[in-house]
Amino acid sequence: MSGALYLAVACSSQKQEAPQNVILITLDTQRSDHIGAYGSQTTETPNIDYFARNGLVFENCYSPIPITAPAHGSLLYSLPPHELELYNNGQIFSPGKKLTSVAQVFRSKGFQTAAFISLGVLKSEFGLGNGFDNYEDSHPEQRWYLHAEEVNDRVFPWLDRNKQNRFFIWIHYSDPHDPYAPPSLPPDLKITLNGTHHKDICLKHEERLFLSFRLKTGENTIAFSVLDPYPDRRDDYRVSLNHLNYLDSKDLDLSYDGVKVVDKDGQSSLLVDDGGKIKISNAGEEQEFRMSAQGKIYLLPSEKVAGYSAEVEYMDGQIGRLTKKLQQVNLLDRTLLVLVGDHGEGLGDHRTRLGDPHFGHIHFLYSEYLKVPFIISNPFLSKGPGRRNGLATILDVAPTVLGMMGWNKLPFHKGRNLLKTKATGETFFFGETFRPESTRDRFSGLAYPWHLIFTPSRERYELYNLRDDPAETTDIFKRMKSQPEIVEIQRRITTMSLQILSQKKDVALDPKSLEMLRSLGYIE
Repeated sequence: MSGALYLAVACSSQKQEAPQNVILITLDTQRSDHIGAYGSQTTETPNIDYFARNGLVFENCYSPIPITAPAHGSLLYSLPPHELELYNNGQIFSPGKKLTSVAQVFRSKGFQTAAFISLGVLKSEFGLGNGFDNYEDSHPEQRWYLHAEEVNDRVFPWLDRNKQNRFFIWIHYSDPHDPYAPPSLPPDLKITLNGTHHKDICLKHEERLFLSFRLKTGENTIAFSVLDPYPDRRDDYRVSLNHLNYLDSKDLDLSYDGVKVVDKDGQSSLLVDDGGKIKISNAGEEQEFRMSAQGKIYLLPSEKVAGYSAEVEYMDGQIGRLTKKLQQVNLLDRTLLVLVGDHGEGLGDHRTRLGDPHFGHIHFLYSEYLKVPFIISNPFLSKGPGRRNGLATILDVAPTVLGMMGWNKLPFHKGRNLLKTKATGETFFFGETFRPESTRDRFSGLAYPWHLIFTPSRERYELYNLRDDPAETTDIFKRMKSQPEIVEIQRRITTMSLQILSQKKDVALDPKSLEMLRSLGYIE
């Protein structure tokens, strides 16, 4: 981002032909700087780059919140999370009759509508399915997510059945999300029972494990071999089996060698060394010994960053599969494709209060958590390909898509049709994140080059100059707080955030939602 923020998009007098179909592709947890078209030197994304070369690239697009469900609510309704009263994952969203999703608009125009969801926090029970004739959101028993290949395997038959219809579909890919583990990874844990191979597992997928062992009468040994040890030969535990349960066992005496049992908050975990053993003395007859746990392998920061890039590249390959499918069914040249992130991801760029590099999202509002890719590929776009460096937000997606169809945006929309935005358009962006998922309520305001972050519970302000310090490493609030432009940004953010908190409703999460959020790493 350089110079003043602006959108240099002149409207052509030539009438633009509307596309036959629209595919909205949301890239969950996708940082813009890990895409080739946005300058990545480490992650290769030739298929996303193809759409960027042939479409419009918005170089400075932001999400209002680094939390999946509220961010997608903003995408579909063009309202910020606090106005939707949708603050967290696991919350039931009830838009009522006053709000209309972009999917409902398309359905009212006679389009077939469908959604293909890869993450459990977007299941239809949470309320974002309004307007979709089909909402595919089922998941395997052992995990709350789908790989992009599994999503495509649901999308492709639908396209075959509906290629003659006009349609609006939402495809949700979430592979860059933690755990950073493409499906083709080799196993990293080997389990044997009494010296005989029992099972190989890839713990990087962090799936729920269901293990069953046939115990003989007498002494039995379950042994673990860590196939992927720490690359720097450190002595810390590499493997953990969390939320451990032993099921339907009797007359058994268990002891541990090279395995540490940890009990915390009523939950048991096993920390496992290479060669660790569970020794089981069975005083009864031959029987089944069953256990369930959440598998985890502890990764170094460099391994996590590499895993994130591998996930993006895997997802990009599946976007390539989708592109080929659209070509095969003669839809690519008749379809508007929108690729947009819901929020970014911290990859150790900033540290927690305890000094650890932070990986994930939700808790912070620095740029890496909010800045996302936004690419429009429309074969009928009258102005042709190009890049726009003005401030955009994901609230602008729905009004822009509706405008490209030749329709007006809805009266309640807070976003803009970016193809009609003048250079004097909005240049202030408001960000937010909320408890209980976030450790603290936080708010931010971006008026380039200034990015001010406010944490009300700590009465703390942070200020960064994005032109001089794009990585936001140096807080200059104390030095700059008396400058008139900073005073005004501070006043605006403080007033908005305190008003939001005074009106915010408490969020109650049911036990099933809590279990899902823990398995996805959102809460402890």
